[in-house]
Order: sequence, then structure tokens, then C-alpha cells
Amino acid sequence: MKKNNTDKLTNALLYTIRILFWVAFAFSLFIKCFYLQFTTQINTRPFMGPVNNNMMAAIAGSILVILASIMLVSNKRRFIVLLITDIFFSLLLFADTIYFRYYNNVLTIPVFYQIGLVGDTVESISALLKIKDLVFIADLPFLFAGILIMRKLKKGKTLKLKKAVKFASAAIFLAAGLLVVSGSYRKADTSLFLYDHNHVIRRLGILYFHCYDTSNFVKENFFENKTLTAEEINSLNEFFANNETPDNNLTGTQKGKNLIVVQLEAIQNFLINAKVGGREITPHLNELARNSLYFDNLYYQIAGGNTSDAEFLCNISLYPADKGAAYFRFPSNVYFSLPGYLKDEGYNCFSFHANEASFWNRHTMYSSIGFDKFYSDKDFTLDEKLGWGLSDMSFLQQSVEKLKNQQPFYGFLITLSSHHPYGAFADYDFDVEQYEGTLLGNYMKAANYVDKAVGHLLQLLKENGLYENTVLVIYGDHFGINRENSHLITAFLGKDDNTYEYMELQKVPLIVHSPGIEAKTISTTAGQIDIMPTVLNLYGIKTPYAMGRDILSTDYGYALLRNGTVITDKYIFINSSGEIYDKKTGEKLDINEYGEEIQSIQKYLDLSDLILKKNALKKLKK
Repeated sequence: MKKNNTDKLTNALLYTIRILFWVAFAFSLFIKCFYLQFTTQINTRPFMGPVNNNMMAAIAGSILVILASIMLVSNKRRFIVLLITDIFFSLLLFADTIYFRYYNNVLTIPVFYQIGLVGDTVESISALLKIKDLVFIADLPFLFAGILIMRKLKKGKTLKLKKAVKFASAAIFLAAGLLVVSGSYRKADTSLFLYDHNHVIRRLGILYFHCYDTSNFVKENFFENKTLTAEEINSLNEFFANNETPDNNLTGTQKGKNLIVVQLEAIQNFLINAKVGGREITPHLNELARNSLYFDNLYYQIAGGNTSDAEFLCNISLYPADKGAAYFRFPSNVYFSLPGYLKDEGYNCFSFHANEASFWNRHTMYSSIGFDKFYSDKDFTLDEKLGWGLSDMSFLQQSVEKLKNQQPFYGFLITLSSHHPYGAFADYDFDVEQYEGTLLGNYMKAANYVDKAVGHLLQLLKENGLYENTVLVIYGDHFGINRENSHLITAFLGKDDNTYEYMELQKVPLIVHSPGIEAKTISTTAGQIDIMPTVLNLYGIKTPYAMGRDILSTDYGYALLRNGTVITDKYIFINSSGEIYDKKTGEKLDINEYGEEIQSIQKYLDLSDLILKKNALKKLKK
């Protein structure tokens, strides 16, 4: 009798722990998702509002669907599978959070093509970690303890869940989960999902997004027809037929000159003419801007490919891939590129970057877009290390040495020293006063170093007799301070930290310098996609297959970001929120007055995606 009572008590305790284990799994997964949504600021306070309520309901429904699938696992393995599932989502959500803090996007399946880059970015990743991120593993000790206690209580026996109960429970969980998720889906504005992943996450949660992303990946790679339809061909032909670059007073004036394009790592436009303690942060760039064509209203348009997307935009004038990096996803496509156009004119075309050739798959992509040779880390003498590798000062000097006997040439140079998180510049000799020891302070030091390297480049061109016969183009690739720390910049500039001011910070400098070109500041709204047609028009080369426009021939400017955000000379439209602001004052405008124009501009993303995914330019090239 005593043994029977003990067995009953043991069984009751075992069932209780089992139930608690299920509850702990579901609750902790919800908390991790909730934490990600708000620590990344994809969702914002107040916690309880229509959008946030819809998102949390979708997360809860998604968890029920996960529980339904685990319910079908055999009795012996069910709780181990629960534990493994918990570990999997903990790692995934943690990776999403860290990735978002730098790229302002979560992970997608195409990003995993870039997994080889992780080892080279350890320093940047570690700078993004926070103590509160321990939330992702806080439940694991308790779940491990639960597994051990259950094993001890069972003593080798399995308390079986009857098949009928198992399937009924799974069916109930699945039905409830799908009902909740579908209800949330119906309440969400799905028209913007195509352009902005964060919009999907904000409305339906991170778990739904990963399902959405996986579904799209499978459909695109295994079920989508890559053949161009008659309608798609007509759309492309119509666009290209109306894409003639108008002449301007500079068209063809630089024909025959060498071209050097320098992509500066993480240099934002707010640095130009900015001072700290009365000292200019970028004096050489400031002087160069005063004596050149300086485009002060140019936005970076990168997506999941980050630095490689900036290269893609500049050299190919197409929009980045909707997920992952075009350099990894479409390296074998046919392109009409900046080096390709210049090679047709008899130019020698070279790319330079003192990093591993395989980083961002450059060694493959550069060949596809027409560079004759890619000079990577193994082609340089590592005589001065700074940050990630060879210092920019030495890099630029060695690059000019390789170029000077190859005229006429196009040299595409990518700097490296000023890469996040800027710790290499902590002891650099530039007084940033009250910002000493801060992220912003180290960033300003890095920018000052890069500026000196630019000054050194100009001197090298003069010493080697290249200055008078070379067009020098300099632009920034992307942000230097991420969204989470943008308040540091707005405080430095004495501005409010709001959505409008943040968007106004997302500019990079573009400077086009050549002796004989009259200095002028151009404030037409533009993006990196416009660099190629603008530069090649100076050489008298037309670019009918570019998605960008010659900024110098444009009366009304705009920049279309990969997430569907549209910025024009008149307004800033934030695609994820549907808000629109006056470009000059920051005041909110009525979206109904501009909706038709915004949609017409956003369609260029569809056209660019069509070109990439179906390799549409291959037929035109033939």
C-alpha cells in the first residue's frame, strides 16, 4: 500500500514537472521573442498597442504551432526534442539580435551563404554584446534540471501518452496556433512585406518572419520559373527605352582620363565640415569637397550585403538583393558594369582591397563584372597594420604604385582601417575632448585617420604625374554609427533623436574631383545607385541598363532604399511605418498626396529584382 502511494505521488510529481516543462518552454520562448522585438526597437513602447498586441498574438500562435509539431514526437524523445528546440531558437534569436544591431536587419537564409565572414568580424560582434542578452540562455539551466529530475523519477520507465491523446493535443495546438496567426495576418498591412523585412517582424513577430523567409527561399530556389514572361520582357524594354541619360555641360569632358573610385569604409556625410573642440574632423575631405563636385544629399542604399552592396550599387547601378548579398547569390549573372563600359573604351580595370579575396565572394564577383585583376591581401606588403589589416595609408600608396603604369586605367579602391568598432583608434592622436573613450570619439578618430589617408592619396597622384589626367571619385559605403547608437550623433550635432533626424543622417559624401571641373555643391537627392551613370556621363558613355540616373542631369531627385523607403527633394517616406515627413522641416505630411508617386518609385525594386533573379541582362548582352 505504501509503495502504491509512493508510486502515485511520484507519478503526480512527474506529470506536474512535465506540464511545467512545456509551460517553461513556451513562456521562455515568448520572452526571448518579446525581448528581441523591443531591444532591437523593431517594436517600440507602449507595449500594449494595436501593432504590438497583434505581434504578440502572432508570436503566441507561432509557439502553439511549434508545440503541436513537438507533441507528435515519440514519448521517449519528446522532452529532449523540446530542449534541443529551445537551444536552437535561443541561438537563432541571439544571432538575430546581434546581426540586427549592426545591419538593422535580422538573419535570412541567404545570409547564411556569408557564414564564412563571421571569423573576420569577431571584434565587431563582441562590441555589440550586452549583459541583458543573457535572457537567451537564462532558462536553459532550469530545463536541463527538469530533464534530469524526470529521468530520475521515471527510473527507466516511460509514462506513455496515448496516440489518440497525442494526436488530439497536437491538432488542438495546431488549430489554435494557425487561427491566432491567421487572425494577426488579416489585421496586418501586408502590402509592404515585399520591401521591408522589419515590417513583417513588427506586425507578425520574429517566428513568423523566419517561416515567411524560409517559404520564400524555397519557392524562389526550387519552384520559381526563371524564364522571362512576355509581360516581364515588355516591362524591361519599356524601362530601358526611356532610360536615356540626357547630356549636360560636363558630358564627355573627361573622356580619356584615368578614373580612380575610392570607397571609404563607414564614412558618413555628417563628418564633412564637422568640428570637435574647434578642430575639423576631416580637413582634407572638406577642402576637396570645396574644390570639387560635392554631392551633399546622397543616401547609402545597402541591404544585407553591407559593404559589398555599396560596391554593387556603384559599379553595376542595380539595387541590392532583397535578402542576403547579391555578391553571394548572383555572382554568375551577366551585368552592364562600370568596368565593363570602360573596358570597351580600352581601359585597364583593377580592384583593390587589402582583405581576403574570398571575403564577400569578391574574387568571383569581380571577374563577373569585368575587372581585369583583383589585388587582395596577398598582393600587398603588410608593412603597417591598423584595425582589420593593412593601414589605409600604406594601402593607397601601394595601390597607386600598381596603377601608375597601366594607363588608361580604372582603379576601384576599398579602404578598410575605419571598420567598426574603431577600437584600433583608441590611442590615435586626435583630441576628441569629452568624447574620449566613447564609440563616437573613436569613430571620429578613425575618420580623421581616413581623412589623412585621402590627403596622402592626392599627394601621391601629384608626385606620380597622375593628378592632372585622373578623375577622382570618393564616397562612403554605409553608416558608421548604427541605429541603436544614433543618439550619439544627434546629441553631437545638437539635433533631436527622432525618425526624421535619423533618416537625415543616413547620407554619405560623394566627391567627384578633376582639374578643370568647376567646384560646386549639388544638393539634389540621390543614392549610390546614381554614381555609375553620373561618372560615366562625364566620359561621354551612356548607361541605358542602369537603374540609377545622372545626378547632374536631374531636375527632381530621389533615393529609393532597399526596404521601400523613398526620399525625394520634397519628402521622406518611411516604408515600415507609413509615415511621411517634409524633407526640409521634418513636419509630418499627408501620405495621400504622395502615394501614387511613392508606389511608382518603389516599383523599381521589383524591376531590379527581376533582373537579378532571372539574369535578365544576359539576353540583352547577347
